[in-house]
Amino acid sequence: MYWKKPLKSSVTLEDMDIVRTTSKLTFPVIVEGEIYSDVLRDLGLDEGWIKKQLKERDIMDIEEVFFASINKYLELQVSLYEENLMTIPAIKH
Repeated sequence: MYWKKPLKSSVTLEDMDIVRTTSKLTFPVIVEGEIYSDVLRDLGLDEGWIKKQLKERDIMDIEEVFFASINKYLELQVSLYEENLMTIPAIKH
């Protein structure tokens, strides 16, 4: 008698008892080239830290940064101005 093998399914993080460590909540630290020093200070960081992080990403001028945010695990997300590709809508803040 011939039996078909069940389809293989992907292993999930839950299957491996791994907890996802990234946080969905982020805090703005740079908006339109302006550093939000108060937010950095509340996270125990300073402008030197953010500038170092940008330099490691080959971003030498803060004015290149359209928006940057950070989560509680200090994971930084950066969006740069790409003026040639799109028109940037007004941001309310």
